[in-house]
Amino acid sequence: PIDKRYLEIHYCLRLKCFNSDNGPQYLTTAGDKVFACAWRCGLKQTFTLAELENIRNRSQFKSVVWFDELMKSGLEEVDSDD
Repeated sequence: PIDKRYLEIHYCLRLKCFNSDNGPQYLTTAGDKVFACAWRCGLKQTFTLAELENIRNRSQFKSVVWFDELMKSGLEEVDSDD
């Protein structure tokens, strides 16, 4: 059987209005850290909806109203080939 995790849709979360010299910024994780970073191979920048919900439920984001707005406005589906 096909592994279920390969069937899940992955998303990146673009942080609108966060731009730098190297391009748009995306929600990025490395270990327990969550930060903004331009698209880079080797960093975790694609997530399932369950993973994004886990980030949303972290204590540092619990009362952050704008996180929900980011989810509404910046969520982009990632092609499975990426």
